[in-house]
Amino acid sequence: MINIFLVIITSSSISAWAIWQLDYLKWLWAALVAASQIIILARPYLNFTKYAKELNEKYLLLQTLNVEYEKLWLSYKFDQVSNKQAFEKAFDLKSNVAKILNFSEEIIMSENKRMIEKAKVKLASYLRTNFNLKTR
Repeated sequence: MINIFLVIITSSSISAWAIWQLDYLKWLWAALVAASQIIILARPYLNFTKYAKELNEKYLLLQTLNVEYEKLWLSYKFDQVSNKQAFEKAFDLKSNVAKILNFSEEIIMSENKRMIEKAKVKLASYLRTNFNLKTR
């Protein structure tokens, strides 16, 4: 959306300035051109596509790990793996989670307490529904 705004404003502002001679429209276009120039300067700091790409990649990797955890749980539940094998596999998966959740230095993450509480409620519901487990 930012790129579309910039293209429209920068390509049409000169012609609009010449065509629309009404005072309030001149000020409107002047304000839009000024806004577009500020956005051009700030755009390197608004690198949403890079953030979205990295977060999407990590999301897909975490989904894969979730399937691996479920597979491990079912294998353990139906005695397909021993306690020792399950223990080792669980720590391998946990190590993979730690690697996946390591973000580049350019991405600044902040914790939203309300979102964390919502996530805990959803997790508790998921565990109760799918595995008959109760959380604290």
